Amino acid sequence: MSSINVLMNNLEKLKLFKIKENINSYLDMMADGVKTPMDAFSEMIQMEVNHKEDLAIVSCVKIANFPFQRGIQDFDFSFQPSLDKNKVMDLASLRFLEKTENI
Repeated sequence: MSSINVLMNNLEKLKLFKIKENINSYLDMMADGVKTPMDAFSEMIQMEVNHKEDLAIVSCVKIANFPFQRGIQDFDFSFQPSLDKNKVMDLASLRFLEKTENI
């Protein structure tokens, strides 16, 4: 069995589906010198982490049994005209956390 087959089987066993899905393109990029192995591994691992986080969020929402999902972009500011849309959107960006400011 070739090493690529062993790698693919191990990625499947470890449930690293995003890495398995993208490994060939990253191997090509490393062979062409477009990506260093460190950059490629870092990007693939970050891609897998993001995928697992997305799955966890979907799972939590499903378990919570919400009747529907809404985001800040779905809020009807015309229904509550006393709210300053710009201020709410600024708070939603969480910029104040990066600046370590109180709201």
